[in-house]
Amino acid sequence: MKRQNIDALKGRLRQEMRARLKRISKQEQGDFSASICEQIVALIEHEELHGGVIASFAAFGMEPLLFDLHQRLPMMQIAFPRCHGGGKMDFYRVSSISELHSGKYGILEPADDESSKVAASEISVYLVPALAYSDDGKRLGKGGGYYDRFFAREGANGMRVGVIFGCQRHQNIPTDEHDQPVDIVISEIPRGSGGSAIAAESSAGDNG
Repeated sequence: MKRQNIDALKGRLRQEMRARLKRISKQEQGDFSASICEQIVALIEHEELHGGVIASFAAFGMEPLLFDLHQRLPMMQIAFPRCHGGGKMDFYRVSSISELHSGKYGILEPADDESSKVAASEISVYLVPALAYSDDGKRLGKGGGYYDRFFAREGANGMRVGVIFGCQRHQNIPTDEHDQPVDIVISEIPRGSGGSAIAAESSAGDNG
């Protein structure tokens, strides 16, 4: 498929996902996020990844809220992304969410402190936001390419966990050679279980 066709398909799917997210209430955002955090903690324990660095993210708009992981995973060091010029992104350790401040695009970011910067090879788990994921890990980001470029770095071999709401699952995600997949996708709805009306309606339309 030609690149311009892929870009057009991605653009339409981004619009659809943003429309779905607008239907989630603040109450649902909080409830769904609590379930997501539970599943992330269970995954960390199952994979015996205690003591490593987990790359998290600060929710922007209607994204999963993950700040509870600071209390839930005291054995883990938690890092957050910071965007730089030229499409570059790095991760920095923070001991408290109070260390985050509004940065590029209005997203909460850590300070650009070289002493707290984390090398890609130090990160055990990446929690990766997106506008959509397929069950096999294909990712539709917002179009900036920050995570794709970071994951192309040498040493970025930690487990990649896609983190979304159930209404953002979509099985026909257009991709090109630069798009980096994730290893597993977590939402508030465990795979194989029932779900909310939003998720059920979304799933029904995935193959259309």
